[in-house]
Amino acid sequence: MYRYRRGIRFLSYSASKRTNNTTWDPTLSLDLNHPSLVLLEKCKSRNHFKQILCQIMRSRKLIGKTFPMSRLIYFSAVSHPDNLDLAITLFNHFTPNPNLFIYNTLISAFSSLKKFESFYLYSVLLSSGECPDKQTLLYLLQAVNFISQVKQIHCQAIVTGLFSFGYLQNTLIKVYLENGLVRLAHQVFEKMPSPDIVSFNIMIDGYAKKGCGLEAMRLFHEMMGLGLEPDEFTILGLLVSCGQLRNVKFGKAVHGWMERREPAISSSLILGNALLDMYFKCQKVELALRTFGALKEKDVVSWNMIVAGCAKVGELEQARLFFDQMPCRDNVSWNSLITGYASRGDFAMVKELIIDMVMENVKPDTVTMISFVSAATESGALDQGRWAHGWVIRMQIKLDAFLGSALIDMYCKCGSFERALRVFKEINKKDVTVWTTMITGLAFHGYGSKALELFSDMQEDASPDDVTFVSVLSACSHSGLVDQGIKVFSSMTDYGIEPGAEHYGCLVDLLARSGSMVSPMNSHYTFMQQMRNFPAWLLQLPESGETFDMNESAFFTIRGRQRNEFMSIHE
Repeated sequence: MYRYRRGIRFLSYSASKRTNNTTWDPTLSLDLNHPSLVLLEKCKSRNHFKQILCQIMRSRKLIGKTFPMSRLIYFSAVSHPDNLDLAITLFNHFTPNPNLFIYNTLISAFSSLKKFESFYLYSVLLSSGECPDKQTLLYLLQAVNFISQVKQIHCQAIVTGLFSFGYLQNTLIKVYLENGLVRLAHQVFEKMPSPDIVSFNIMIDGYAKKGCGLEAMRLFHEMMGLGLEPDEFTILGLLVSCGQLRNVKFGKAVHGWMERREPAISSSLILGNALLDMYFKCQKVELALRTFGALKEKDVVSWNMIVAGCAKVGELEQARLFFDQMPCRDNVSWNSLITGYASRGDFAMVKELIIDMVMENVKPDTVTMISFVSAATESGALDQGRWAHGWVIRMQIKLDAFLGSALIDMYCKCGSFERALRVFKEINKKDVTVWTTMITGLAFHGYGSKALELFSDMQEDASPDDVTFVSVLSACSHSGLVDQGIKVFSSMTDYGIEPGAEHYGCLVDLLARSGSMVSPMNSHYTFMQQMRNFPAWLLQLPESGETFDMNESAFFTIRGRQRNEFMSIHE
């Protein structure tokens, strides 16, 4: 409806604009002291705005003039966005000659709501003969929902000659990085004649968030070579990169730089928390504890980080000590400690903590229940697993893919295949992890044929990954389904998956368990001979009539992998 009426209004005035394209002179048309405009500055409600609008309509001195209409539209669309419908009405019916400011105002209002009308208004702006400015494109970038829209705005910036503005370039880089298009962001950055500290910070932070720590450090050295002084945003990106790369040496250098600079940087709470995270990722508990003790100010994030960090490295007693000292605890605090004890398999302590958590009126969430179920899985006791499942039901926790996979895995490892299958059927949205976990459970219990049936059903709902194929091949191996296993192995490339060491190990184990004969007269030999990257030693096996002896020394030579990688597969 909006577009139809707007199109009619535009057509009715487009001819007059082309024939009488006069420039609006603010020195002649400006009437700042008009009583209605003065009242507009004091307006605080929709009813008051409607009353002022009625006064302007009755006077007929301001209605239809560009400046008063720009004030009315700005007030109703930006200052008080709940009046956006009135702004649209004013624009459609009472603004015969909208200028760039009015277009930008409405594009900005629509962009905050992520509405397509922003792009429609932009097309009307171009059709009316107005030229966009950098602010127009910046507002459009806020309205994008698809990466194709970002690319179109990028092209418009080049065509209109607005691409040279640094702020617009920085915004394009940021949007590209947020959408995972690192290569395009890098191209925009490389085309900047003189990138500033903001440009480098956006790139460093984007690289750090995408796991490209080495690229972030390279940019930092380039920035220093240009004589730009890093700020706290630069340091934050560097600390994240150091943690990802486990580069404690460079992390300590950044820490030292912080201490030598002004107190505002060294005492920053955000940077202090980033330091804690970096030291724990680098397994430097002592340095993390010293950093935590030196923090002048600590928030709940700082406390959660020290508890989670100590729990992850196995220092559960230290984690519990900090947990007890916390001034206030949230779900993250409890989950951090519970996850630590769950990884140790201490079901009794996990159970005690969850009860204490409920007693303090903190409701367990999905992460809590996954840790609870994992602790029961580690113990291998079915009664404990059922007790944990009962808590999931009692707390009314939604059975999503993550929690469902944990319950399936627990029941399979605790010997209750029927309950695992029941949980699998209760999950509404099954992802590849749920399917793979169920297939693994079937393989564990020796149901090779059922695993293959489930694998066939899975392909109608989700695409298998490399872990799925390991599970299916393992199921074939445990059930002696040689031909089916080879068929599954051959189909991996159809899904774009290149067989790895684990898949070759499963295939060798399949042939070994089945007692297959591998010789030039055997069909399996021909299959392996045609396979790419298959270990050459398998083709140098005993003559026909001798059994395939799967000895350890040969098994551990597959693709030069280490013994411990293949022991888990063989077991």
